[in-house]
Amino acid sequence: MKNRNHRYRKAQIETASPVQLVLLLYESAIRFCDQALEAMAQKNLSEQNANLLKAEEIIGELIGALNQDAGGELAVNLRRIYLYMLEKLVLANLYDESEGVQQVRDMLRSLHDSWAEAAQRLLEQTTLEAGENLPETARLGDRHV
Repeated sequence: MKNRNHRYRKAQIETASPVQLVLLLYESAIRFCDQALEAMAQKNLSEQNANLLKAEEIIGELIGALNQDAGGELAVNLRRIYLYMLEKLVLANLYDESEGVQQVRDMLRSLHDSWAEAAQRLLEQTTLEAGENLPETARLGDRHV
């Protein structure tokens, strides 16, 4: 079963759009934060550390994926947010404080939801524009008026 999930995830990543990849990264980082919080509650320091390091690695990937030239002020602000998250996770791991992990998880969830909403709006706009460019007969479901 695990092998099948791995193949599914690999196919999902290989066929994802850039926005979908960002969403997948957020989802994975959130999952690792949740697993780290669970490990913290169980006083399992090795699992806590492993999951927080994975979340940090994903945030590092998000930083590396930012295009400062094309993204302008948005990219600069996202970089600041990501760096803040990294700091919070490192300190939470170092001092075994779940509040920092919860804060980062909540920030990741908010960013994920914002990206998902923006992607949905873009899809709707693109679909609307594509429909406007269709011939009249296609827009009417191939019925002739």
